[in-house]
Amino acid sequence: VLFTKLIKLLPKITDSQKYINFITGNDCSPLIEVASCCGLYTRFYDQLLSSKEAFDKEAGKTTVTIEQKLKELDDLALIAIDVKEENDCLKLNDLAVGGNEMIALGLKGSQIGDMLKFLLEEVVEERLPNEANKLIDAAERKMNN
Repeated sequence: VLFTKLIKLLPKITDSQKYINFITGNDCSPLIEVASCCGLYTRFYDQLLSSKEAFDKEAGKTTVTIEQKLKELDDLALIAIDVKEENDCLKLNDLAVGGNEMIALGLKGSQIGDMLKFLLEEVVEERLPNEANKLIDAAERKMNN
């Protein structure tokens, strides 16, 4: 929610080229400007850190910059947009087959979930397309091995 509010403010306070550079992943400084001017600096930025990172030198932690963390966030946002646009399969519900197809193949109980997890991994790793007939064929091959 906080990130969404910040993104909505960006076009209002930055020049158009800077905004374009931001949304294309080339410049995270507009986000720094927005968060700084809105007094959200520590509340927002501290949430970007893992337990092993710090913005200031701290014993046992890796020192990172705000720019590095925002670049990571921006990269993740671009990946999420690509995934959504491409309708990538990332969870069991995204598979072109489900439990009913696995039951029709004769699987029962935990075998159904195990097979669907196997098929999901095959699709995510791009060894199989997310197409019902291909997934059913792969399930049958796995059952016969």
